[in-house]
Amino acid sequence: VDNAAEVNGRGLAPFYFSIALWIFGIVALLILRPISVRALASRARSLTVALAGWLPLLAVGLVAAAILVVVVDVGLGLDPVHLAALLGIVALAVAAFTALVQLCRVAFGVAGNAVALVLLMLQLTSCAGIVPLPTLPAPFRFLHPSMPMTYLVDGLRISISGGPSDRYWRDMAVLAGF
Repeated sequence: VDNAAEVNGRGLAPFYFSIALWIFGIVALLILRPISVRALASRARSLTVALAGWLPLLAVGLVAAAILVVVVDVGLGLDPVHLAALLGIVALAVAAFTALVQLCRVAFGVAGNAVALVLLMLQLTSCAGIVPLPTLPAPFRFLHPSMPMTYLVDGLRISISGGPSDRYWRDMAVLAGF
């Protein structure tokens, strides 16, 4: 074992961080509007309208993610090997996850929350957060590389317990793509 997660919490934290960040996006969009009605009524470009809806969500998400990291590190003793890497990938995951959930809400209306929940379920089963990838059923092994949570779980494992930096940067790049 090159990078042991000596206690279960260190091994399971990446999976639970991922769940918390995705669910944050869903819950936050129950409170915040995915798109500003005023921006839609204006002559603003589509990108400006989308960003006007997403940036407040991102700001609140970054604060929530910082609180999550502090509570888990200071309160529960996570003690990540690379704290800066942990903060970086968590911030990027908040950006990616909130953007994806916002896309679901804009594309499907209120039903977008259900779509986001279905995506969460697919990610939970295919990200290899608890069950090793080779033991997953074939459909979930097929979905594994296309799910953003896969890359967050891997990047969190590396930042929390150590591991190859090239994989961490690949995980960051894929999340940035999402």
